[in-house]
Amino acid sequence: MTTIMEVCACPRCLCEVDHQDPGVVIKGGLYYCGKQCAEGHQNYPGCGHANCTCYSLPTDDMGKVSAERTDSHS
Repeated sequence: MTTIMEVCACPRCLCEVDHQDPGVVIKGGLYYCGKQCAEGHQNYPGCGHANCTCYSLPTDDMGKVSAERTDSHS
């Protein structure tokens, strides 16, 4: 079995997503490391995974990200 890895589709997140991981959330054909990222961090400040910056990126008063990751998704 081939392992397919990619960066989480959340623009705030740096996590790598394994397409075979049962914890992966697929939404709109995109792969997310978890529910928090898939829901756009509406109710959660970050994904909770070690060494990920999506928890620490600044947000505005409405909780929206005010700075996004600069790399592009493949």
